[in-house]
Amino acid sequence: MKNLFKNVTFVSLLPWTFICFQYNQCHEYFAESYEVLFIFLGFTWLINAFLLFIKLSIKIIIALCFVLILPNLGDTLLIDVIYKVLIAFTCIFALKKASLNPIKILLAIVLGINLFQIIQKDFSARETAKKLIKNIPISKNFSCDKNIYWIVCDAYASFEALKQYYHFDNEIFYNQLRNLGFLTHDGQLPYAEVNEFSTLKALNFYTNFNQFDVTKENALTLHYCLKYNALFNRLKQQGYTFLATPTRFPFLHKLSDVNCKSSYKLTTLQFLYYCCKQNKFLGELVSGYLNKNLYLQQEDVFQSFTNDIIIPDKNFYYLHIESPHAPFVREVNNAYCNDQKSIVWGENEVGKNAYNFNDYQAGYVNQLQGLNKKVLELLTMISQKDPNGIIILQGDHGTFTTEALKEQQGFLFAVKNASFENIKPEQFFKQFIYGE
Repeated sequence: MKNLFKNVTFVSLLPWTFICFQYNQCHEYFAESYEVLFIFLGFTWLINAFLLFIKLSIKIIIALCFVLILPNLGDTLLIDVIYKVLIAFTCIFALKKASLNPIKILLAIVLGINLFQIIQKDFSARETAKKLIKNIPISKNFSCDKNIYWIVCDAYASFEALKQYYHFDNEIFYNQLRNLGFLTHDGQLPYAEVNEFSTLKALNFYTNFNQFDVTKENALTLHYCLKYNALFNRLKQQGYTFLATPTRFPFLHKLSDVNCKSSYKLTTLQFLYYCCKQNKFLGELVSGYLNKNLYLQQEDVFQSFTNDIIIPDKNFYYLHIESPHAPFVREVNNAYCNDQKSIVWGENEVGKNAYNFNDYQAGYVNQLQGLNKKVLELLTMISQKDPNGIIILQGDHGTFTTEALKEQQGFLFAVKNASFENIKPEQFFKQFIYGE
């Protein structure tokens, strides 16, 4: 039994090293999703234990693990399989001639380095975040007993950006919002650098009122800033209950002050995609499952207020809808679309590893039009059930098809039942909570 444990651990070193390396590379996106990492490590160990139990050779298992993590080697599945079978036989032959001890040591060192970096980055991000947000002034004047609905539509560009860069007139949607009693106003994020993890940057600017420069912090630090943010803490002190919908972003599942159910299935599928996306055939298979789950998750959000329920007072609802952000899983008529045009699942930018401009423009506008219909249904339902509720509808940032800051920073902003004559979208929560 002792030898079996040692042998399983040894043959698991290669996939473990690969898994931890991949997690380390995308750690910021999977902030605090360590249960997913442990699931993958444990599942790999169990598979190898089974293979050894049925008397499969250690060298064959190592060769199989090696070819599984290789990128695509052929334009067709058949060619890819032929190449990898040849490589597997070559590995088995080489392992018979080579000593395994140096391989064990090398893999153990690389595995240890990646685990150490994961721990170190997490600790450093927590400490930095606490320093950034520890001295936020608290006003005692804020008083509110209405429900608050914060609905964020990811990458919903401003009216002007849509008209200038997408040749799409969104006036009908804006008029429909006004008919529902919304004040509409386009916003613009005040920071210039919009790149990776713009969602976390935008949410931190809206919720942390000491206004630290969000462009200088990495996404893992921003995750912990959001987790301990001033807005949620202030409302919690006022007796608000937080209700949040699940989202495709793993880093939003761990907000301790928000009652957000962690979507383990979607997060696990996303990490599986990161581990196999280098293989075209496996990547498309997993991204298809991801697209379907993303579409169904959005449908669940839109259905969340359609039941005949009584909405109690002093709730803060956070609804993060991953649309019109890519992937484009929604048609104009709101039918499901399995978007396989992006090499990187969920990529929001145009480029060699994502969409060409024409594909992105067409998919974005189609998804936007379908989203508009669903959002209006949702807002109508909320307004009927809770006519006095404060509703904030906004994008978290614009889109990224050009280098123009007006396109990247401009976003939709609309508010209902909050009395501000001059709405400043990027300062809305600061004005609302602190009256500044």
